[in-house]
Amino acid sequence: MPVSTHLTYRSLVTAALCAAVAVAPCGAAGRAAYTEVTDAGLGVHVAAVPGSPVVAVRISVRGGLLAEGAYAGSGLAQAVREMLFLEIMRVLRAEEATGAYMGSVSAGSTHDAAWFSVVTPRDTLGGALRAVAAVLNAPQLSVDDWRAVREQAGRRAATRERDVKALLKEALLECVHPDDPLRFPIEGAPAQYAGLKVDDLKRFHAREYTADRLSVVVAGDVAPEAVAQEIKTAFAAFRRRAATALPACVSPLTGGPRRIERLAAITQAHVCVAVSTAGAFMPGAAEAEVIAALLRHDAPLFTPPSRAFGRARQEQSLGDAVRMACGEAVAADVDTWRPVAGEGYVLVTVACPPAAAGRVAAAVNAWLGALTECDWRDEDIIAAAKRCMVARAARLASVETLAEDMNAAVLCAQNARLPDGAIERIAAATPGRVRAACASLMRPERMTVVVLRPRVSAMRTDAEEALLAQERSLLGIEQAPLRRVMLENGVTLLFRTAPGAPSVNIIFSAIGGLWCENEYDNGAFATLGRIMRHATRTREPGDLARACDAAGLAPQSAVRPNTFVLFGQCLPGDAPAASRLLAEMWSEPRFDNAGLDAAIAAGAAALGAQADNAYSLADLAFRSLLFTSRPYGLNELGSPASLRRMALSVLERTHHDFITPRNTTILIAGDVDEAAVETAFRASLKRFVEREKSDYFISHGVFQLHGTPPYLTVRLPADAARTNAAAALFAAPRDDVLVTCGIPLPGMNDTNAPPALLDVVRAALRTELDALRAEWRDLENTPVIASAGCDGARVHDGGWAYVYCTVSLAHGQEATRRIQVLVARAADRLGTDAGFLDAVRRRALFEHQARLAAMPAAAEYIALYAQFGYDTLYSRSFETYARNVTPAQINSALRDHARFPVTALIAPQD
Repeated sequence: MPVSTHLTYRSLVTAALCAAVAVAPCGAAGRAAYTEVTDAGLGVHVAAVPGSPVVAVRISVRGGLLAEGAYAGSGLAQAVREMLFLEIMRVLRAEEATGAYMGSVSAGSTHDAAWFSVVTPRDTLGGALRAVAAVLNAPQLSVDDWRAVREQAGRRAATRERDVKALLKEALLECVHPDDPLRFPIEGAPAQYAGLKVDDLKRFHAREYTADRLSVVVAGDVAPEAVAQEIKTAFAAFRRRAATALPACVSPLTGGPRRIERLAAITQAHVCVAVSTAGAFMPGAAEAEVIAALLRHDAPLFTPPSRAFGRARQEQSLGDAVRMACGEAVAADVDTWRPVAGEGYVLVTVACPPAAAGRVAAAVNAWLGALTECDWRDEDIIAAAKRCMVARAARLASVETLAEDMNAAVLCAQNARLPDGAIERIAAATPGRVRAACASLMRPERMTVVVLRPRVSAMRTDAEEALLAQERSLLGIEQAPLRRVMLENGVTLLFRTAPGAPSVNIIFSAIGGLWCENEYDNGAFATLGRIMRHATRTREPGDLARACDAAGLAPQSAVRPNTFVLFGQCLPGDAPAASRLLAEMWSEPRFDNAGLDAAIAAGAAALGAQADNAYSLADLAFRSLLFTSRPYGLNELGSPASLRRMALSVLERTHHDFITPRNTTILIAGDVDEAAVETAFRASLKRFVEREKSDYFISHGVFQLHGTPPYLTVRLPADAARTNAAAALFAAPRDDVLVTCGIPLPGMNDTNAPPALLDVVRAALRTELDALRAEWRDLENTPVIASAGCDGARVHDGGWAYVYCTVSLAHGQEATRRIQVLVARAADRLGTDAGFLDAVRRRALFEHQARLAAMPAAAEYIALYAQFGYDTLYSRSFETYARNVTPAQINSALRDHARFPVTALIAPQD
């Protein structure tokens, strides 16, 4: 939370000056402004506010969670910012004592920046700039200050469990940003603070507090060019030391009907429904701001359709909706908070008795959903817009808030002039545009439910179980019921109970896999999986094998394009024991030379067998040709060279970086005793805690982090149009030819592509392949294609779909031509032939249902979607998405992807 401290020596004078600012005239039009980025990378932005008696300074340093590491949140940036603030306070107090400075100073942190704010008269601006710049450039960072910061962090943590608003926001961010640094609390945890040293803070400061990470904004009655020169002089000692500047984390909440539950030291349950809107500087933000103002207004706002709430009441408030859903007795104990608008979201919060949380959540969801069909009154919308414009005008009239808004605009949109156009953007939000925005925002896929409950006994009554079942209906994920449990250390448990199922599937998954390897450590995850199954820190290989046999468990591991998994099946009665064993393998594997030698030998054997596996070769050949710059083009098994140089240090680093509690999702699917298995996991994972953070995702050469979905992108070479490329990638002593051809696909997070795209494209390719196999025969009427298949993947930031076939040597070139024609024909028919698309949709639905009929496949499908948050982004059923795929969507999604099919030919060596 921002810390604001006023220097008390002249506090009354300063308060009077700040009050004068609020009434100072400052229209947006005609403001003189200066914006520059120096050669060293320093951002200098000055706005002239005529008549303002004070000047506001806002200094921002990009060094938040993005700088700490995309998958760890230690509060390191926050700790450094607090240390610097203590030093700035001491320096300015000394300046004040001599009369060289007066004013107020504050500081705070966001997820992607730390900021320092100073309000001072014009005549002491230069001294304040020089004093703050000197501290930021060469701070002392003393041990005494670090002790004070840690103690303060401990006190804040002790009270945080009772801060309902903070808990709700923290749980909300954790819920809707499953694969983004935004999900971590800015302050970190006391345990993580305890592991930091002053030297850690100094290294972070030296790396992040550089000119190319700094932005300085000044607003007041100043001459912009003169003040800009003062800024550049004050910060002249800063140099560009960073290799690359981190982008701002400006993604809006993705939203979605996922419910997260957290226990806290509170007296009532609190239900929060968040509606994902748009960030302050994104398209649609003005309309979202007007909608938030409408919701906050006390007057009746709308007339919901009678079918939603009955004909008796036409105008209905949120309190009315809760009363009708929960009854008068419960409603008497319900406290409805006025909606709160934030950066990219609107929160509607209700406090209620714990037993009513499920009904209240459903009532709030229904009330918000009814807004999409309401008869909004033009006069209400216009009045709300005027209130928003007045609020924006007030911000523009205050130099402190103007500097804050300019600073945020620089961080998020690299445009310091954006706040000046805020009033005009709101004025353009006509009633029609607001209605359209409401219809698109107040939808289930943009709503997220968070429930805070008091700490109570684990025993639940039948009535409470019925309420939990009602809450689960909000999830909307395929193959429900699904129950999500967040352990205290950050591990996510997913229970999918299927009474009567003959076995239980247990899947451990972590974001990682093939996209996190390079040629040097290729095969690290596959080797790590074999190490995990070999021995643990407390069990010898023989002991582990006997324990697995006793539980009927045959543990396996697999490397997927985006994930790494460890899984196993057992009988229902053995699920607790199997859970404990897999948890031990996952969190405490033994790294020794014997296990490494065995793992490398098994990997070499798997590589040798791959040459005779047509499907594996086709998949690898296609990916190798499409992703020539790595990492999707790598062999998930590794290579002979990478296995030869595989070392324990590589495996330990891989385990340290990726197998962490917050990056672990465990799915337990089958006829399972949830309470017994949950108890087993809590006991087995109690020593599994967040380790020292890793910056692997940022420092690794093949990744690029940015602020809009997808957040992590694999770089492709510039010559993306690789057409008709044939290469002998692998060869074996065989007498046939393997041909594979396919196309790249948009990423899973690409909103321009329907979620069922891969399945539809794959079904189309399979349909055309079946026709080709039937019609292509030799003179003796024998099928030319000996074997064939179709596959693909749709992953976080990309995808692919391809077909392959094996033919005799004599038909190799003709097979290449026919396969290329097949791929192009399938893509064309999908976008032009409605009858073909309808048949393909039916086939895609059947194949999807057939895959999920097998419990292990269904379990892995759900684990993947939960791990990446796809159950939030794509919450409706597969059948709905498949039936909604249109030719226009196909054309839009494949326009730039299917134009250049990629072909590989695998032939015997000469």
